[in-house]
Amino acid sequence: MGLLIRKKSNYLIIGGYGSFEKRLANVLLDSNPECFVTILQSAINDSFPLCSDIQQQSSERLHFLIGEYSNENLIMDIIRDHNVSCYSFIHKLHEQFLIITDVFILPLWNAQSENTGKLENIRTSLCGITHFLEAIRTAPKLDSVVFMSSEQCWCLQVFGKLSQKTETGTIMPITFHAATLGACEAMINSYVIGYNLPIIIARTSSKIFGATISWNTITQSSTQSDCAENVIDVRDVIHGLLACANKGKPGEIYHIGGEREVTLTQLKQLLEKFRSGEKITDADLPTASMSVHDTYKQLGWRPQISLLEAVKNSHDQHNTNRLTTKVAAQNVPLKFLVYGARGWIGEQFVRILKDKMIDCIIAKRYPGKDEDELILDEIVHSAPSHVVSMIGRTHGDGCNNVDYLEGGPDKLNENVRDNLYAPCLLASICNRLRIHFTYLGTGCIFEYNESHQYDGKGYTEGDYGNYSGTSYSAVKGRTDWLIRYYTTTLNARIRLPINYDLDKRNLIAKMITFNKVFDIPDSVTLLPDCLPILLDLAINRYCGTINLVNPGPVRYPQIIDLYRKLVDPNLKCEVVKLEVNILNFKDDKVLRSRAHCTLDSSQLEHLYPSVRMAIDGIKEAVINIGTQNRKNILKKA
Repeated sequence: MGLLIRKKSNYLIIGGYGSFEKRLANVLLDSNPECFVTILQSAINDSFPLCSDIQQQSSERLHFLIGEYSNENLIMDIIRDHNVSCYSFIHKLHEQFLIITDVFILPLWNAQSENTGKLENIRTSLCGITHFLEAIRTAPKLDSVVFMSSEQCWCLQVFGKLSQKTETGTIMPITFHAATLGACEAMINSYVIGYNLPIIIARTSSKIFGATISWNTITQSSTQSDCAENVIDVRDVIHGLLACANKGKPGEIYHIGGEREVTLTQLKQLLEKFRSGEKITDADLPTASMSVHDTYKQLGWRPQISLLEAVKNSHDQHNTNRLTTKVAAQNVPLKFLVYGARGWIGEQFVRILKDKMIDCIIAKRYPGKDEDELILDEIVHSAPSHVVSMIGRTHGDGCNNVDYLEGGPDKLNENVRDNLYAPCLLASICNRLRIHFTYLGTGCIFEYNESHQYDGKGYTEGDYGNYSGTSYSAVKGRTDWLIRYYTTTLNARIRLPINYDLDKRNLIAKMITFNKVFDIPDSVTLLPDCLPILLDLAINRYCGTINLVNPGPVRYPQIIDLYRKLVDPNLKCEVVKLEVNILNFKDDKVLRSRAHCTLDSSQLEHLYPSVRMAIDGIKEAVINIGTQNRKNILKKA
């Protein structure tokens, strides 16, 4: 049976670039030299393509976008020929043909809880497909849309009670996965009937050789299952999907299944027999309960590759991969959209992105100043894999610290706008679009108390802020509370940032200008250590709260002593010993004018065991800053 390919069609594959999507894209490109294929890669899915996977002769016709199928505006932009190409390539999508290969968004690595995965998966899948359907409903007319469902929407565990799975039969989902598939199919059916959309549902086998399963995945699996599932070769699935797209009737369900079904145990036994050279035939295997009768009758499609041939192909591929060492450079389509990129820390973060040659867009819009719709529009049209907020108000004209935010309604407006509304708006948009969002928060929301004394335990990521001695900390504390409810957000708490530059924002550069310091411990963030870690956390889509501070609190006299020892023994600075104990700490107005606390860094140390102790990083910073300071003194002299 030959492939059914429209000569002038262009294709959009939504779901990523896994083994199945790669096979599908290559078939389309090979079969039609005039077509273009665009792949919408989920920003949440970390299965990014390798450049070696893209056929060299077709790479100019294969393009990647980053985004979610739930992003209505992005979907409409693609269809309406907006410039959203990951490689700055503008291409007209006329006579569009969409194949959704995966409606399930992989759950993010959430630091707060691993129990919300299933619920979040269902919510994002069903809401996502509804947003996608809304985009299709309002977009220019498409030739066909194929939704790739699965045999799993049937109740596989109890299916033995039924005689056959037919296209028109009633499904009986009893698992989260099956129920979600069934709900998505029902939603699609309602849009097909209500809006006359050209959507076709293709239910494929649970096990696809060459895509969802391989020789390795079967032989290495420790699962013991007596649940029989249909098995098919990936090439038959691709033929079946194309038959659905070209001949299928909107609203119909077509089964794309193999002729045999086996349990995982039977499949392992089959592979062992094949490996040992034992003679076997398809007749030894159970026939499929998943009927393809209607599919063959209406589309003329049925599987051409036997299960044994699929097993043989997988075995040959396994041996080829084992004998061939192939090193491929990773071409990860990362794209960071950075808000607050022109601030002191924002500039340092952008510099790291550029040094690593990661695509970086400096946001032109300002959340809280520009209308919310303009912020949403900027994110949609940028189609980033990650959004980062370095926005924060800690100083202003004539005042280099948070005292700037004390005052009347004008300061309150500025404080709430930059320190609460802006990050929460970005977190909300990214949560809706399923884009990873990094918020540079603060640990200046805690204070020492009876439970957290000077030399006692530090505040953990699960603790809520308890310090509101400044307007800045009062607002930031509430932001810290709110931001944890957004499931695609990383909340990185930093404290008293330090780098190697003689800059007024640098803690050490400020301290050498002080006449006196208090002898009190505080956690600090060495930016040269922690900003690369922040980037790595974002790339790996870490979510939840993390205390981004170097291990070990540092007392201010330690910093002064280091500067005297390593740079200038004549530095004049009085050390104020604290006469108060922790019980009357709150009564001391001077101490309470700033947040003082120790943050627990054990979570960061677990993820990055090589992170330096704070005092070691401070030594290096003191030397660098001292060198720059001496040069400035000589210039002035």
